[in-house]
Amino acid sequence: MYLVFLDLLEIMMGMMDIFVIHDEIFSLNSCGFYAGRIYLSIDDIIFPSLLINFCRLFDIGNNIHYRIYYIQVLISYIISVFVSYTIMIITKVDQLSSIVIYPFVILSTIMTGIIRGEFRKLLRGTLTTFEERQKKDRRNSF
Repeated sequence: MYLVFLDLLEIMMGMMDIFVIHDEIFSLNSCGFYAGRIYLSIDDIIFPSLLINFCRLFDIGNNIHYRIYYIQVLISYIISVFVSYTIMIITKVDQLSSIVIYPFVILSTIMTGIIRGEFRKLLRGTLTTFEERQKKDRRNSF
């Protein structure tokens, strides 16, 4: 309980660490489970959330009904957090999670764009305007 209070005090003092998972998850010394510190800093939350927001807007702006980019970037973010934590447990070394999170999130978005053939559109950030959609609907209606 004392360690939790110290972590909350560090956060209130303006430290960059948002979530800190403590050295010992279990209080039993016989289990031999080591969990060092994994740092989810403000950068690991803000920058991926900007990409998540962009993917959501890209799906809406291009009238993609299944929200493919948004769903894949959320899944890759969740997987990258778990992979980061697993690497930390296996190597028994404290590490920053941004080393794993950024490549997972960015590369999965790039691969989805390449597979769907929308990589140039994704790279430029172009959205289908309302007028372009009306022209396309008029062409398809005849």
